[in-house]
Amino acid sequence: MIKMENITFENPGRFVANKSIQQIKRSSHVASETKTPIEITGFRSQTSLSDLPPMGNQSIKSFFRTILVSREKQSQTRAMSLRYKELRRVARQMSRAGLMRKRDNQNVLWHYDFSAQNIKLRNENSSLEEGFGTSTRQDLPEANNVHNQSPAKDDAGRWVISEVTDWDDALSIPLVIARHPPTWLWLEES
Repeated sequence: MIKMENITFENPGRFVANKSIQQIKRSSHVASETKTPIEITGFRSQTSLSDLPPMGNQSIKSFFRTILVSREKQSQTRAMSLRYKELRRVARQMSRAGLMRKRDNQNVLWHYDFSAQNIKLRNENSSLEEGFGTSTRQDLPEANNVHNQSPAKDDAGRWVISEVTDWDDALSIPLVIARHPPTWLWLEES
């Protein structure tokens, strides 16, 4: 998670490919190609197939206001509209209380579904690879073995993350919003 937070972007939004896979494969052989095959667009709309307009870099206060006003307008029920209105009221109170700093506008990579079933582990001393989602907790090494034992002392080796899957809804969002504790580490998923 910490490594994802070190990948920053100028603007918040949703990642989309601006080229087909075939175009990306062809252009990867061309050294002069400088344009990235990914661009950041607006967030998904709740009511239509089109994305919301790109937001640009802005203060966290403005970010919350823009998102919440947009969601409130898209609400299909009065109850949802009232919830977004209440969230806007809470955001204003947080701002007045000084809980939204101007420098909280750094946008970072955020994996929408960063959870146990989307993480694969690999033993450093083996080609064995396991996904959390396909194993029981009893099958996996104890937490203190994962980080604290060196391969020299333990022939089993350390378990490291080898792959994270399901990047379909990855976003660039302000770091303060990306702060979500990985509760799946200590709570059973249901």
